[in-house]
Amino acid sequence: EGGSRILFGQRSVSRTFTTAENGSDFKYAGMKISDVAGGLRNGSISPDELPIQYVVRNGQGVAVNNRSLLALVRAGLQPTVTIDVSDNARLVSRVEGRLAEMGGSPSQVIRVRGAGPDASYFDPMP
Repeated sequence: EGGSRILFGQRSVSRTFTTAENGSDFKYAGMKISDVAGGLRNGSISPDELPIQYVVRNGQGVAVNNRSLLALVRAGLQPTVTIDVSDNARLVSRVEGRLAEMGGSPSQVIRVRGAGPDASYFDPMP
């Protein structure tokens, strides 16, 4: 596992998961992160259904699929299924590009685009 916690590897995310029309095969494609978090809280969605892919950078796990991680965190959960994809050059390159936009470091905070001025930042780590 990449460190004690997997951190966000992106400055901001859309409030909805990528849609099937845009190539996602994710079961909850097109749903709002908040709705998936609600399903996780009430038990209608299992945390096992949101495996978190991550790459290890400087000994720290950095999320590839940040919306899934955010849904889990908003539900008060940690990932139950984690997949180290550090050997996947395409995903490593994607994460490194996102980290460059963040000054090179992953974060405990992620901004949700379109969530409004009072709800745009979420700090999952107490």
